[in-house]
Amino acid sequence: MRVKILNDIDEKIQRSDSIHILNFGSVDRIDYKKQLSGSGKELVKLGRVSERLGGVTLVGADSDNCGLLRKSVFIFNGARLQAICDMNRAEDKYAPAFGYKTIDYLGKKIGVLVDRDLYNPDAVKSLISCGVGAIIDLYEGLFTEKVKTACEFYAYVYGVDFIVCCKDKAVAYNAYGEEISPLSDGVFEFECVGVYRESKCKKRGN
Repeated sequence: MRVKILNDIDEKIQRSDSIHILNFGSVDRIDYKKQLSGSGKELVKLGRVSERLGGVTLVGADSDNCGLLRKSVFIFNGARLQAICDMNRAEDKYAPAFGYKTIDYLGKKIGVLVDRDLYNPDAVKSLISCGVGAIIDLYEGLFTEKVKTACEFYAYVYGVDFIVCCKDKAVAYNAYGEEISPLSDGVFEFECVGVYRESKCKKRGN
């Protein structure tokens, strides 16, 4: 599994079957009412960008559902909007969502977390129970040691590949709890095999 983190929506890269990530700040707030009426073109543009990139594209952005504000990750498979993940945690002006999403990627199941759901162990457990081999979190804030600690902990305890994409940096650990260095700027490679998950969960009573 290859993950490529893009700096901006217009970045020119070679088409591939990678998971491409556009983090929060790449696009403005998505207003669903405008999208449905045709006066908003953001989702159409993102679909075209995803089709050009190939593979799967994850885009972090605020969303507005008739005044209900959420932090969201829009998942495109080619030009098609496959799913929308919302942050479940209620925080400030953002309303909570209900449930977590997984995506299928080249025969692998990937879990997606939104921003501060990173700090909710129940969120990770929910994705683990769905049989994911890797988890990706799009984090709106800046990189901190707390982010790194959470990423390392989940990867080691649950035996999954885990990557957190912050505004200024990305950190990743493989299923063995080892930190992964990027192959090049913003490109990470994972096995996505979910090693040791069953035995570790049993030992810890999860």
